[in-house]
Amino acid sequence: MLCDVWALGIILFIVLTGVPPVDAALETDDRYRMIAEGRLREMVLDWGFDLSREVLDLMQNILRPDPDQRLTLAMILSHPWMTMS
Repeated sequence: MLCDVWALGIILFIVLTGVPPVDAALETDDRYRMIAEGRLREMVLDWGFDLSREVLDLMQNILRPDPDQRLTLAMILSHPWMTMS
């Protein structure tokens, strides 16, 4: 299930930006390292995308390298970005 959550983060990123966040989930991928270091917001801003803090927080917490630190589906559904009107 936790790899499915990772996949949701990748899909959400692609839907919002039109590009994948990483080439591969490997330490040799510079973009993967930025995400792993908690720098997704910096990467997105460097690319010129204007995304809300809420969705950046959601994606950063879904795309955590350690599966035990990723949001659960219940946490995703109750995240402020998901509950905004």
